[in-house]
Amino acid sequence: MRVSSKLAVQLLEASGAVGIGREELLAAIPPESRASLNDNDGSIEWDTLIGLFDRLWQIVDADPERMRGIGRALVHAPSFVLLRRLARTVVSAQSLYGAWARWIAPVALPHVSLRQITVSRSRLRFIGTVPAP
Repeated sequence: MRVSSKLAVQLLEASGAVGIGREELLAAIPPESRASLNDNDGSIEWDTLIGLFDRLWQIVDADPERMRGIGRALVHAPSFVLLRRLARTVVSAQSLYGAWARWIAPVALPHVSLRQITVSRSRLRFIGTVPAP
């Protein structure tokens, strides 16, 4: 199954922002799958996206706090910042992320069950579930 490459591109940018080299992260990805990771508007195989997450988990020594740090860096990824700035002029962050969780995530990541919880006016929590293969 093919999914949007946007999350993979943002993951590469966020990982780079916390000091994880692109080549180190791509080491487990077959060369023929790497080209699609340069296209923010393309698509990649589901297995390629999962391979990136698996490799990242190995690189951070299965440390959840380091993964959270990458998640925090993701919202500052160059490919995400423009969308966030544009959206802020039209809707609240809570509404934007709510729409993403309801409509975009199921299309971009059909295997993932995603739930959004409003923690406070300035904080949201997302809980995702990936089914076993």
